[in-house]
Amino acid sequence: MSNASAKPSMPASDERRENSVFGRARFWGNVERAAERAFERLGTTNTAEHNGVLFFLVPARQTFVVRGDDSIHARVGQAFWDQLVASMSAHFQRGEFTQGLVLGIGAGPQQRATHFPYDAKQDVNELPDDVDLS
Repeated sequence: MSNASAKPSMPASDERRENSVFGRARFWGNVERAAERAFERLGTTNTAEHNGVLFFLVPARQTFVVRGDDSIHARVGQAFWDQLVASMSAHFQRGEFTQGLVLGIGAGPQQRATHFPYDAKQDVNELPDDVDLS
């Protein structure tokens, strides 16, 4: 993972992006616990509909956590997360890190469109679009 920062294009009006992406080049503690702390610190729990998703990446340990807030988890179910992690892992194992992350991030708007219909009058992008490397 490089320190380069790319700003994603803004979503189409009927697409919502409530993802947080957090990367740690080196980290030796409990990854699950650190992901939970990052989930809180980045404000992923503060979305109005509790549909935020965190992608917590630790390349040095070849591990990652995908964490969905309560409402999106209740609607998509554990099988969705298991399949998403398996698909991302397959890309990562082939060295296709960008493709794996793009696949994961892209799955969110599809599920939100189904379970949290877009309302142009009320919807705002509630989470930063930058990758947090702190």
